[in-house]
Amino acid sequence: MAFAKKLFFTVLVVAIIENSASAPNDPWSGIAWYLSADIKSWLPQSGIAANPFEIMLLLVLLIWALRGRKDRRFHFERGLLFWPVVTFGALLLFSLLWGTFQPGSNFTVGLWEVRALGIGILAYFLVGILFTHRRDLDTLTWAILIAALFLAIEDLIRYEFFLPGHVVGDLNYDHGDATILAFTILLSLGMLLLGSTHRQRVFVLFSLPVDIIAMMVTHRRAGEAALAIGMVFLALILLRVNRKLFLQIVPVTALILSLYVAAEWNCNSGSALCQPARAISSQFNPDPRDAASDQYRLTERYDLVLNIQANAFTGLGFGRQYIFYIPLPDESFWPFWHYTPHDEILWVWAKMGIVGFMAFWWLVASALYRSGRLTQALSAAGDNKARALLAAAACLIIMQMSVSYVDLGLTDDRPMLVLWIMLGVIGHLPGILRRSTNTDVPDRSTRPVNGRTTNELDKETPEVQVGVLAHALIAPAEPASSSQRDPWSQRRNAGKQAGPRWGQSNGTTGAKQTSRPLSGVAQSHTSRPSASSRSATQAPAASPLDFDELELPWATRSEEYKGRTGEL
Repeated sequence: MAFAKKLFFTVLVVAIIENSASAPNDPWSGIAWYLSADIKSWLPQSGIAANPFEIMLLLVLLIWALRGRKDRRFHFERGLLFWPVVTFGALLLFSLLWGTFQPGSNFTVGLWEVRALGIGILAYFLVGILFTHRRDLDTLTWAILIAALFLAIEDLIRYEFFLPGHVVGDLNYDHGDATILAFTILLSLGMLLLGSTHRQRVFVLFSLPVDIIAMMVTHRRAGEAALAIGMVFLALILLRVNRKLFLQIVPVTALILSLYVAAEWNCNSGSALCQPARAISSQFNPDPRDAASDQYRLTERYDLVLNIQANAFTGLGFGRQYIFYIPLPDESFWPFWHYTPHDEILWVWAKMGIVGFMAFWWLVASALYRSGRLTQALSAAGDNKARALLAAAACLIIMQMSVSYVDLGLTDDRPMLVLWIMLGVIGHLPGILRRSTNTDVPDRSTRPVNGRTTNELDKETPEVQVGVLAHALIAPAEPASSSQRDPWSQRRNAGKQAGPRWGQSNGTTGAKQTSRPLSGVAQSHTSRPSASSRSATQAPAASPLDFDELELPWATRSEEYKGRTGEL
């Protein structure tokens, strides 16, 4: 599966860098067009109605299927978001078929409408299949940071050399560029505030200014507004996991940004460096260009509401035109003018009906719910590397919904691929950590993980599982004094600290402590001396991740294990 994983990351990196929007004399836009367009559009004799990205993702799925057949074992992870994803996917397929069998429908257009969502669902499950170790999350982080930096550099080169007079038209940059750059900016800020490796912090200190300037030159109000919303959400996450740092950073930052917005309040649409201020001021005092754009979207939204009222339950179905009850300015140059509006939140309801709309928000709410809890679980476990990625994933969900309310977001395949991969990380995080500690293999199900067997751990909530497994993975790297080392649970050939105890019993006659081996170390239960045979000098110090000290208000033991702390 190593080749399939490399191919998966290659697709992600190239999809982020790809910018096929038209720009005079920019050679990259021509190359990128071949990557994003259906193969049959530039190779008609092939008849293949899929672009290279989609073909490569399907190839990854085929490799997994062939490998599973060879090994007689198909590893498949359902993930925490399995039912919301499957329900939404099933209703998506139903709406496509429903629209296909309606008079005047266009099946090819219907496929174009759902392709970004369909490939995204595939990407969600591929994360569960391919991500087999904690280091895959680090690889994903690096892939996003490096690819976004190349995208930012390309956007800056286009702005400086290929746009005469630095005049940016609506189609000179892909709409998804701003969303991808905004997500990378928040990921970089999250790594600086919530924790990351030293190399990653050095990298983002260099790349962050480039990403910010590149986002400004795209002149996308929706992206700038989404970034502002994402920063507020990131500040709330920081408040929850590190109140002291929040008080040190956020008030000063908010003051500086307020002064910047006040100074650039009268920004015109031609200046690049004042675009974030324009995204806010244009909501109250738009220039003629922005006013015309706003009016178009309001009219379009009213048409959508009338279409929803006419087909509230079943929806129109994909591949069917929605009716222009109120005429709109002619944009017939765009083939999806009558199919895909700018407001793609209401578009989901108009196309999928009320049931599909509810399934869509079930998926979004479930992802936000899980990402918040898992971020806090990683914080409680002391894993300061992965929580920045989880926090940025939550911000991306909020930003993508914000962009999709006013612009083409849900049908833009590039940012949607990134979004669904992050949904895959949220949904499959417990499974990724289990495989990192080699506790997902059936014949290892009785091996101890921080003092608990895998079977016992599986009965706890996903947040507790992530907290325990994440701490078990980072604990071996933590130094320990000789008095804290447990000689029978040390890693081979390394004087590392013993894994944290999952429970302890404090009696009135003295503290009774039990020690467990580190997770990921292949040891059987019979190889551990009993607690009664240990001397008092050998008893390890209490772990900072005792179950009762895990700062997760919802993390309560299952009924079977309540009151049995000493036995575990």
